[in-house]
Amino acid sequence: MKKLFLFTISALLVVAFAKNNKYSNYTGDLVHYHFELVNFNKIAVPFEKKIIIQGAQKIKASSGLERKINIKLISIFNKSAYILIDDYLGNKLIKSYKKWVKKNDIIEKYYKVKKITLNKIILKYKNKIIAKTLNKKIPGIKEK
Repeated sequence: MKKLFLFTISALLVVAFAKNNKYSNYTGDLVHYHFELVNFNKIAVPFEKKIIIQGAQKIKASSGLERKINIKLISIFNKSAYILIDDYLGNKLIKSYKKWVKKNDIIEKYYKVKKITLNKIILKYKNKIIAKTLNKKIPGIKEK
């Protein structure tokens, strides 16, 4: 009985190692072949919609992606403001840059700087007014 049991276990181990060796040979063959990639820049992702961006404009309107601009106020000095502009297409960041602006400057063709005070900047977008403030402490909350 013991001999039969040892024989079956050894047979199973031999079969398992043979299959494992077969797959390791396949991977070894793939690794050691030297494939040359031709036209590497023409390889496309199969399931992602292709969007061609020229500058910061979206070309494919049918893709349903919106262009969004986030503006963050970094600092204010001598009646001019230093802002961070993040330009998004959908949820992908296209470009990000920092810029000094003064009163009546136009940011990205949409926003116009109306007023700069000591701790905030007021922008006009179409018929809306947007106020960006510097990071400051919340009044009424004490630090420990």
